[in-house]
Amino acid sequence: MSSITQIISFVAKSTVDFEYLSNAAKAGTKGLQRQFLGIGLEPNARAWLLEWDAETKSGIVDFEKILEPVTSEPIKNVHVAFSESLAPSLAAPVTEILFSKMKPEQDLVAFGKIASVSLQDTIIQPGSLGTSWGYTSEIPKSVVLVVGWENVEAHKNFAKTEFFRISCMPYLEGVTESSVSYYKFQ
Repeated sequence: MSSITQIISFVAKSTVDFEYLSNAAKAGTKGLQRQFLGIGLEPNARAWLLEWDAETKSGIVDFEKILEPVTSEPIKNVHVAFSESLAPSLAAPVTEILFSKMKPEQDLVAFGKIASVSLQDTIIQPGSLGTSWGYTSEIPKSVVLVVGWENVEAHKNFAKTEFFRISCMPYLEGVTESSVSYYKFQ
């Protein structure tokens, strides 16, 4: 059974009732397997992850309408087929979510190999607890990396190493822009 993970990131202007969000996502839909709400380390940042069964997903949810009472800014809403289970990354004390846009000339297959190698090198680092990546279905040549960490310092320490520079340089050279956020998932 294959799954698709929907990532909805937004800035909350008020408290977010996860039970309300969860019930709203289930209304009139099929195939929702599980969902998680991440509380951002940045003020009011949230990430709502919904895991859908790709074969049985049906129904359309108006997430803009659901989130309207709690956010006044546009939401980011993408679907990703991840390379590995997100469970280890989401269970970590801190989860890094990195959104990247590839260079227009970047070959998708070659970049997929680069992303895989970068994450294979990341998972063996002190403090790394889980990794996964995938392309978004909505935005051409966009990719999402998810890494679970013991803490943000573990990621920052890895990013200062020569090993990081060597193993992640091909990834960084293949993208035009990236944005990273850290969350604690419940």
